[in-house]
Amino acid sequence: MTADIAIASWVDPRHLSPTAGRALRSAYAGHPARAVVIPGFLQAPIAERLARFLAEDAEFATGFGLKTRYGYVPEREWRETPEGERFFRYGSLVQARRSTVESPGFATFLSIREAFEAPETRAYFAALTGLRLGAITTAARRMTAEDFLVEHTDDIGGRVLSFVLYLTPGWRPEWGGELYLDDGGGAYAHRVDPEFNSLVLFDARAWHKVAPFTDALGDRCRYTFGGWFMSPTAD
Repeated sequence: MTADIAIASWVDPRHLSPTAGRALRSAYAGHPARAVVIPGFLQAPIAERLARFLAEDAEFATGFGLKTRYGYVPEREWRETPEGERFFRYGSLVQARRSTVESPGFATFLSIREAFEAPETRAYFAALTGLRLGAITTAARRMTAEDFLVEHTDDIGGRVLSFVLYLTPGWRPEWGGELYLDDGGGAYAHRVDPEFNSLVLFDARAWHKVAPFTDALGDRCRYTFGGWFMSPTAD
């Protein structure tokens, strides 16, 4: 059973006051796409260690997906499929490098993953969104200039709330990679920049996409930690 990790030990305290909670609840409820961005979500030293781990000590495997099938497909099949039918290409965390499994960065990653799974965290996000939340699934991802994620909804398998924590310091708008949310009209008018240590929460039913990366990104990568809360009634 996951320990009930005290949220005050890792979330920036400015987001935990009653006043902040009311403001975040109001922002989420009033957003056309049912979303809220929380800048500087983690305590700064924790965010910095987590970012270093993902950029320097983590190993990622590139996965490929098609619009016609859930999950990953072989790279060869993906490349033989017309571009208009391709769903995503991005890297997923598979392991820490053997030499760093006892490093502070890896310990921080494990602690944050466990902290997001803690009952107190679920209660915090439930209070902000007004949703009844159950189990959580998390994933760490890397996106390069060649990667993409087209429009889709996360409304599958009982998911009710999606979240993304951006973990690339010094991100510049000219690199692209913004999250765009649709409020139901198909315009994708709501933009979320990948600002370092900002967390975005949004309704899993909302259509969304990642903007293409630009040539200015070069060999840099965009790192995130994210996932989904399920409905408590989901199997």
